[in-house]
Amino acid sequence: MTAEEKKQKRKEYLRNYMQGWRKKNPQRNVEIQANYWARRLAKQAQQSNV
Repeated sequence: MTAEEKKQKRKEYLRNYMQGWRKKNPQRNVEIQANYWARRLAKQAQQSNV
């Protein structure tokens, strides 16, 4: 198995794992998404004000 195949396999595994996790923890997933977007928008606003 080449390094590229290993990388792809790991990517697929993580994607599937996270999909399952989000289904099991919908409330926590919503919190994480909200925090992510709050940080991202704050950073974007900070950059546009500079």
